[in-house]
Amino acid sequence: MKNKIKSAISKLKDIYRKITDKFPFTSFGIMLISLTSFAFWYFALKHFDLAYFVMTLLSWALILSLTLWTLVSYAIIRFRMRRKFMESLQFFETEALSRTGYKIPALRYWPLITLKIYWEYPDFIDVNYTGKGAYRDEEIVAHRRGLFQVIKRKYVLSDVLGLSEIRWSSTYNTNITILPNKGKLSTFTVLPTLVKGEDISHPKGEPIGDLVDMRRYVPGDSPRRILWKVYAHSRKLMVRIPERAIASAPKTSAFLFNGEGDEASAGFARFVIESGLLGKDWLFGADGTFDYTDNVDKALNIIAESGNFPIDDEISFFKTYLKVSRSHGNHNLLLFVPCRKGKWETKIELLKNDPFLDVSIVMVLDNEVRKTPFDWWMKFIFNNRENELSQNDYLSILNRLNKFTRKVNVINRQTGKITRT
Repeated sequence: MKNKIKSAISKLKDIYRKITDKFPFTSFGIMLISLTSFAFWYFALKHFDLAYFVMTLLSWALILSLTLWTLVSYAIIRFRMRRKFMESLQFFETEALSRTGYKIPALRYWPLITLKIYWEYPDFIDVNYTGKGAYRDEEIVAHRRGLFQVIKRKYVLSDVLGLSEIRWSSTYNTNITILPNKGKLSTFTVLPTLVKGEDISHPKGEPIGDLVDMRRYVPGDSPRRILWKVYAHSRKLMVRIPERAIASAPKTSAFLFNGEGDEASAGFARFVIESGLLGKDWLFGADGTFDYTDNVDKALNIIAESGNFPIDDEISFFKTYLKVSRSHGNHNLLLFVPCRKGKWETKIELLKNDPFLDVSIVMVLDNEVRKTPFDWWMKFIFNNRENELSQNDYLSILNRLNKFTRKVNVINRQTGKITRT
């Protein structure tokens, strides 16, 4: 019954939107016309007030002239927009300013008219038009990843007083891929749970004997490796040891959970795949795609497509993915989880039935954890601080994840540093 009511309300909204889009007057314009008509009938005609007679006629003339000017402008703009511009850039990155290659006519010598354009689908795009000349270039900033085959733009043409307005939409068939932003993760070196050490020195390392590359002397060590300067300061015999090599863990599976606050973790998943940290034999999957791959390009498409999936949907691909992963012989599992509570926490409970997996979990943040309570009134003072993760939620998520593994890493996307291992 509820679904029928929702669908009926949705249809009524669509009908109302179609009617209002074609109707040239705004609600303010209709109100002004009504007041002017009442003043003309009551004061000008009924009481023979010449002042009201002149003022109401001037008001009608202003409303009608602005409306006609808006209609003429609409016809001219639509004529000038017959020229087609292809979206030159099909790959975007969230929170990054990008040009699409789309252009609109500039209204340099077109007074008393304003034209606003926004993306109706996808609806998480900020749009701006800049440039000089006869046309303006479209610049966008996306706030969520996604994979789309259609772009729908909404155009709103109105006069400067807001009395008349015309709306129309245009649909473009094109392939748009929006990938999550990696932030400062490009400077990130390596995650301890993704690698293993070997007894071969790192090719870029130098045997300079810092704290990372030394240990206590044991019988049998070569006297040439003794650090005598360290001994002079600490009276402890320390020897230089080769730096352990960095190597990808073999047969690793990785999975991205969908939910509120998953953009930062998706950006880290992109970094891991593009950097080849999963090794040669790996498998990647994500909620919302019902697909898995060992190909880098397809994995990036899976990351983008997972953003189309409704946040905190009960349907999950994780159970099927675990079976596929085990059939491929992958015993190392890397999970990318959101930094907010959600239904993904119940999906991860499936790990209880698979105790043989070596599980590592990564949670990526965009802001520091808020240690003090954030009152409602502070939202008016601190603009976006309400989006920060509270310490109670942070500790609750960590305690839940620690039930499955001790390899829980927390990374800050803005600094590229590990805040907890």
